[in-house]
Amino acid sequence: MFSNKEIDYSLFGIFLGDGYVDKTRRNQMSIKHAPQQREYLESIRACLIESDRRVSNINTLGSGQVFMRTHITARHWNFNRAWKSTGVKYPSMYMLDRLTPLGLAWLWCDDGSFRVNSSSGSRQGRLAVCSFTIKEVDKMMDSFTKNFGITGIRQIQQRGYPMISFNSTGMRQLLDTVLPVMDYIPPSMRYKFDLQYEGRFDYSKKLMIYNESAFPEYRYSG
Repeated sequence: MFSNKEIDYSLFGIFLGDGYVDKTRRNQMSIKHAPQQREYLESIRACLIESDRRVSNINTLGSGQVFMRTHITARHWNFNRAWKSTGVKYPSMYMLDRLTPLGLAWLWCDDGSFRVNSSSGSRQGRLAVCSFTIKEVDKMMDSFTKNFGITGIRQIQQRGYPMISFNSTGMRQLLDTVLPVMDYIPPSMRYKFDLQYEGRFDYSKKLMIYNESAFPEYRYSG
């Protein structure tokens, strides 16, 4: 169970990913995902309920996407802490310096990816940060190093969008950071993390056995 403040700080990770907050109200967050990610959304909901946070049921939109809302504490969402003067959300230092390991895990589930290079066998990760400027991405990368000890490299994709790349060391550092909260990440999303680092460290053995009773309102069969 997390404190009220820890939940708000963790929700910063979802906001920097796929979450949406109405900048005129700033008292609730909307979270929307593809139907294949319903289990992920249900795991977030279960975590919020466990921490006594008000949260809606999960609804299905006409597009097939799954959607829910949760209450947020407005004082942590002052306009300049989340949005530029133009109204576009951005990674403020207020958010980055308060981001929790759970928030980082949620951000990675939203926008991170992991792959093993087929030719070299190296293990690599990428965080898509297309909606942010290069300067903002550099601040994100610096905050990951300062606050979590995670090192990455800012790169520019072919279409000109920035991303943060992580080599095998960076992926190990990321996993070391989020491992204590990995039980809040459902099995369907754990493929995004390097749970068997170079074949030498089977981190999955450190995880609790997945307890379906933690998600009593949801049974997903495919």
